[in-house]
Amino acid sequence: MLDEFAIHGSLRFEPGAGDLTRAVITTPACTGQLYLHGAHVTSWTPKAERSEASDPTDVLFLSDVSQFRAGTAIRGGVPICLPWFGRHPSDPKAPIHGTVRLRAWDLHSTRLESDAVSLTLTTRCDNLLVTFHASFGRQLAMTLTVTNQADAPAVITEALHTYFAVSHPRKVYITGLQGTHYYSKVHDARFTEQNEQLHFDGETDRVYFNTEATCLLHDPTWHRRIVVAKTGSRSTVVWNPGSERFKNSEDLGGERWDRFVCIETANALDNAITIAPGAEHSLSAQLSVERD
Repeated sequence: MLDEFAIHGSLRFEPGAGDLTRAVITTPACTGQLYLHGAHVTSWTPKAERSEASDPTDVLFLSDVSQFRAGTAIRGGVPICLPWFGRHPSDPKAPIHGTVRLRAWDLHSTRLESDAVSLTLTTRCDNLLVTFHASFGRQLAMTLTVTNQADAPAVITEALHTYFAVSHPRKVYITGLQGTHYYSKVHDARFTEQNEQLHFDGETDRVYFNTEATCLLHDPTWHRRIVVAKTGSRSTVVWNPGSERFKNSEDLGGERWDRFVCIETANALDNAITIAPGAEHSLSAQLSVERD
């Protein structure tokens, strides 16, 4: 049924892990993968990364023990958190980070533009029409659009919860957030970021508020910087669980904590979005890689 969306030599569809359908992208600019389950990007490797045989290839981290099954979120890549980020504000039994990452999305269209392949997927969440557009090329560009089809305003929180592969969390740092106010879930307190370089010295779980800044993830060991630019996002979430929190997790157990950090393009907590009836809101992230 997906043959009409395939692009000869650049885009094909096949059964992936857990027999879930995935799109496989291969162009002169990059390779990539996206699962229809959750509209979930699980891989993106630009050409420059593929040319460095001694370095890692994929820019994204994907847990090798992720549970690929219906009703379960994929661990790693770029999960979509919507219509709430974190725990539900009033229902403790509701799934963390919302429901759209737990379901299969509908493929709406595909397109080849120059050396980039783009896919557009849709789903519904009550009275919200949700559209996700991903363009795989020398950059990975992602846009999440929510349209309120109800007669009353809708309040949402959201994130593109991006997991980046790193040499080790203790060896990398982030720039772009100095002077920004943030909430630390670890300390249950609010602070202002004093440091130009944000280092990971233990469990880190922070929501930075009222920032539209581009962040850079510096990884000197792997000789690269990952650039995370964004629009329509007023929050940046920075996360790594440290060595103990997920030690016995079935989808992130053992020492896998030391393979990634998350920089999430978000609207969370104080930066919740209100969408008027008939209106829409879009959040976008543009990822690119610079070599040292």
